Amino acid sequence: MESVRMSERIQNFVADELWLAIGALTLPAMMLFDTIGPAVLAEVSLIVGWFLLAPLFLFWGEDIAAVVFSSDEAEGSTNAQEDAIEKLKRRYAAGEIDEREFEQRLDRLVATEEGGPAEVGDLTAGDRTSDPLETNSLESAKRERELE
Repeated sequence: MESVRMSERIQNFVADELWLAIGALTLPAMMLFDTIGPAVLAEVSLIVGWFLLAPLFLFWGEDIAAVVFSSDEAEGSTNAQEDAIEKLKRRYAAGEIDEREFEQRLDRLVATEEGGPAEVGDLTAGDRTSDPLETNSLESAKRERELE
């Protein structure tokens, strides 16, 4: 929870106040380089700080913050989706769930990932358990796995 607040604070800083910090740091750097160093460094710090970075973050700071911080959230949701699928695969391999339940849950996960609605009672084309003979063969396969 604390890391979320810190992330929001950083995002708000980048969106609203980073341009001001860049301008405030560039001016003393420019004066320092002009006083003790070559004048080229003073000119470069002035151009990069005041004329490139400060206006960039002043006008597009919110957009930049949204892009930078949304990529972190997207990666986290992708990892969570992959973890859920891996967990589902392990449960199916261990025989905890049957093929029908595995396919239904996998379809729901994929539909959630794509942003579409997932219906609870939706049977897919790959659902072959509607045939009573096939249901018996699935049950016998499950029993064989339990015996092994």
